[in-house]
Amino acid sequence: MAYYRLCDYGLLLREKSITNKVASPVKFAEYLYAGLRVLISPEIGDYSEMVSYYNLGHVVNSAKELTSLELNWSSEQERGLHRFALDNLSFENRVDDFKGR
Repeated sequence: MAYYRLCDYGLLLREKSITNKVASPVKFAEYLYAGLRVLISPEIGDYSEMVSYYNLGHVVNSAKELTSLELNWSSEQERGLHRFALDNLSFENRVDDFKGR
């Protein structure tokens, strides 16, 4: 995961399909854990909506949108993404969901 530190964004750009609509890509959590903003296609599981709602990156509808992305990102914002991943996407913090409470 150290190589993620060299990146500005994590990419989850996929074609529109039923498979991708119900997908739950592990890379999503890995990117956030590393402090990367996520560029994601619309309708990738629940993650596309999560990116918009929590400002975790950008939902990319067209290639033209990629040219106007902000590349400056503070270490505080990176830590915020990391904290979001720990709080919402890590197994340790979600184990009760699997136990059926």
